[in-house]
Amino acid sequence: MPVSLSISHEIAAALRTDILSGRYKQGDRIPSERDLASRFGASRGAVREGFSQLEQLGLIRILPGGARVQAIEDASLS
Repeated sequence: MPVSLSISHEIAAALRTDILSGRYKQGDRIPSERDLASRFGASRGAVREGFSQLEQLGLIRILPGGARVQAIEDASLS
C-alpha cells in the first residue's frame, strides 16, 4: 500500500521536479504562495511548509518578496 504524502510534501516534490527539469532556473522567482495554493488546492500555510522543505535542500532561498531558485550544484539532493 503506497504511503500518502502530505500536501506540503506534494507541493515540494512538484516544485523540486520543476526546478530540476529546468522549468525554473537559478535566480528565477517561484510563483507566489497564493498562485501555488490555487494550483494545488491547498492553503498558503501548506505552500510555506513546502517552500521550507525546498529551502532546507538548498534549492530555493526565501526572501522578502518571494522565493528564488538557487544553484542546483549547491543543493543537497540526497
